[in-house]
Amino acid sequence: MWMTLGLVSGLAWAAAMPALAQATPRAVSGQGSAPAPAQKADRAFYERAILLAADEKCRLFAPDLRRALRVSEAQARGAALRAGLAEPALARIGANAKQAIALTPCLDPEITGRATRARDAFAQFRLQKSQDFAGNQRIWRARRIAPLAGWVLVQDLSGAAQFGLWRGAGPDAPAGFILAAPVLAGQNRPIAAKLILRDRDKRATPILSGAGIVTSVNAPGLTAPPPAFTTTLWARERLPDPEAPATRIRFAFGNEAGPRLAGLDPREAVILRLHYASGPPRDFLMDTGDFAAAWAFVGG
Repeated sequence: MWMTLGLVSGLAWAAAMPALAQATPRAVSGQGSAPAPAQKADRAFYERAILLAADEKCRLFAPDLRRALRVSEAQARGAALRAGLAEPALARIGANAKQAIALTPCLDPEITGRATRARDAFAQFRLQKSQDFAGNQRIWRARRIAPLAGWVLVQDLSGAAQFGLWRGAGPDAPAGFILAAPVLAGQNRPIAAKLILRDRDKRATPILSGAGIVTSVNAPGLTAPPPAFTTTLWARERLPDPEAPATRIRFAFGNEAGPRLAGLDPREAVILRLHYASGPPRDFLMDTGDFAAAWAFVGG
């Protein structure tokens, strides 16, 4: 975990404000006997929710620090879900944090003091140029600076495939979501690719990795979404791969891929499917993990 995990220490606000005493993570999550990982995870999420609620009310932070706090909140949310907390519990934690802040003046010493500590921590965090973000089975590798063309956010899939955000050379070069797919010797080259992910309008609740619905041999422990509950994003363009032109090909997706992936539960998986002129398609499973936090880290 990165620097902003230490932005707030404990729940000292509970001693200072009666409203917050009623909004501690144990009280709002309803898991008084939860294991230690869940207790730690919901406390971390609560602390970040408090800071963001204070900023929303009092406009405490500059945009870059606000973005960093949202990255931290997304990480804390993913950790809490993986530790076993339910979405409704996290929603209650966030709502109680907002309620506590609504009852607290912006010039309260607790708010101003924590804002100062957040700014001091951010001065160190902004120097961090790269970070790994967790998933169920895999990680997202993120880097803020790409002086040459390269991945700014990427996950390694099975069989030498990769998916992520690729940026061209130069600070103002455009970035786009790319699937870099292997071209197997003696086989047809893929002609099309698509993302298959849960459609939140068809199924509001997440389809959890490891739930036993469909498990791919390419990614043990990751669960593919059932077809009845999915939506599809087709790649818009097929491109040569500059890193391995003889053995890989690239498919470029539209900008809508980012928010669609960021809206998923961090425990879910996504199908990346390659289509060929003849023969069956080939699937890869991608671990959603802390994509939302990783994307925000690189400026998404």
